[in-house]
Amino acid sequence: MAVPPGPRGHFLAGNGPEITQKGLLAFFIDVWREYGDIVRIQLGPSTHHVLSHPKDVRHILQGSRDIYGKGRGFAPIKLLTGEGLLTTEYERWQPRRRLAQPPFTPKGVMQFAEGITECVQAQSTAWESLALTGKSFDINLAMKDLTMMIFAKIVLKVEVSDQTRMISSAFTFMIDFVTRRIAAAVQIPMAIPTPEHRQFKQAKQSVDTLIDDVIERQKDRPDESVLLSILLHAHDSETGIKLSRQELHDEVLTMFFAGYETSAQALTWVWYLLAQHPDIEAKLHAEVDTVLKGRLPTTADLGQLKYTRMIIDEALR
Repeated sequence: MAVPPGPRGHFLAGNGPEITQKGLLAFFIDVWREYGDIVRIQLGPSTHHVLSHPKDVRHILQGSRDIYGKGRGFAPIKLLTGEGLLTTEYERWQPRRRLAQPPFTPKGVMQFAEGITECVQAQSTAWESLALTGKSFDINLAMKDLTMMIFAKIVLKVEVSDQTRMISSAFTFMIDFVTRRIAAAVQIPMAIPTPEHRQFKQAKQSVDTLIDDVIERQKDRPDESVLLSILLHAHDSETGIKLSRQELHDEVLTMFFAGYETSAQALTWVWYLLAQHPDIEAKLHAEVDTVLKGRLPTTADLGQLKYTRMIIDEALR
């Protein structure tokens, strides 16, 4: 059997140091360009393969999903999310997905649009005040604040406060910790009380406490405008099963992990790219002015904001 090509890496640490230096995405892009659609890499003593061709990805994730498990690489993520949709294996994943899917259909997401708009408007007012005084601010931190505000409002129904900002900081640290641990040649057992391990556990406890408190408040008060409440009272149409308290907790953490940081980074890159292309930015403003005429957007406007959608799609690409 032919062995796929790949970078040599360190004789003990493998490709971990290079991943740490470049970042996962940049590393994966570089090895794909140099070695092709199937690349062999080393993380310490373990061998991994990076698959890039859509045919191969579909074979693993869809065509043979009952054969290929999530693997050891997901163990660091479980430290943060527990057994959520991202980390659980197929047998348990399928009924959980049926429970969690309805709010994430295009129609389901639209019910949260008003809350999202309110959050953006509140933040925009703050940014305009800074602009009038000529003060600059960190756009990435601003996008993290915005996505945290949206998450707190539509998922948890928690108003932004010092507590949620603390949760934002805690979650940013935990995501960085998990990312570094995935690429580490040797994963030091969490039972060893290193300073970083203690910080991770403290951050996790803060987030866990907030989520548990919100679940307790929502359990007897169904609210169709709050995602957590929808999931709390949802049941599987085939089996009648509902999410347990711990399963719900883990799914909220998974949504945090999958949606908070990624959304903030996507928005940050949109603004960066627009700053590099003022002609595109001018067309964006022209479309927004023409469609909205100075008012706040609604879901009915989305179909008309075609150029705006193209900009977001291009930034994601």
